[in-house]
Amino acid sequence: MKHFFTYRFLAVLALISVVSIGLTMSAAAQKKYTFEPSNTINEKWNGKDTIHPEVIIKNNTQDTLQLSWAILENTIPMSWEYNICDNLFCFDPANGGLPMGENQFYFLQKGESAWFKLEFKTSGATIRSTTTIRLAVWETGKMDDGVDTVTFNLVLKINGVIETSNPFAGIHPSPSSDFVHLSAINSLKTVEVFSSVGVKVMEVNNNSTEISLDVHSLPVGVYFVKARDIYGIINTATFHKY
Repeated sequence: MKHFFTYRFLAVLALISVVSIGLTMSAAAQKKYTFEPSNTINEKWNGKDTIHPEVIIKNNTQDTLQLSWAILENTIPMSWEYNICDNLFCFDPANGGLPMGENQFYFLQKGESAWFKLEFKTSGATIRSTTTIRLAVWETGKMDDGVDTVTFNLVLKINGVIETSNPFAGIHPSPSSDFVHLSAINSLKTVEVFSSVGVKVMEVNNNSTEISLDVHSLPVGVYFVKARDIYGIINTATFHKY
């Protein structure tokens, strides 16, 4: 059994600000690159067969184009095995998981494409849920021109019935100066807080669906929260300390 994802935080305040209000495609980005078949993939899965969802990102310009990406969200159960590839590297838990911060695709010449190619497998449908992997994509060095998202939703289908759950309700308030409250559907086993450069600044071991984090002593900035529930499902969130 593989370990769950090593979750990484993009240490760019501008990106987090965009994510907090919902990322949308920019007109500039749409002209330079497009997603095939779509930037949102919804795939039903029986939890047994290995699946290979993918998204192709095509360079529509007449010049060389370089794109960057970062993980924004994932809820992969720890019992699943995975492999995620861009057009430069492949990542899996046995080799350190996903890298921290901004990652770059290989340079794309005119008409060439980058991609996200995923592989998932599990020995059984022990956790019944919709699993989401969400990534940010933007032209390298030009985040102000717009940030797009690529989302993979894997809907676990058992005996012909689709069952979904949302183990993570949210985090509030944000921004906050004193306390941040974390709410979950399932009891949370561990909660970790990381700074914008990936340094762990807090860890709480608990068995509750409601957790309050005392952030009074933390410096002003953006922070990343990684919460693992009692079923091994990881969820992420961000908050802003002022």
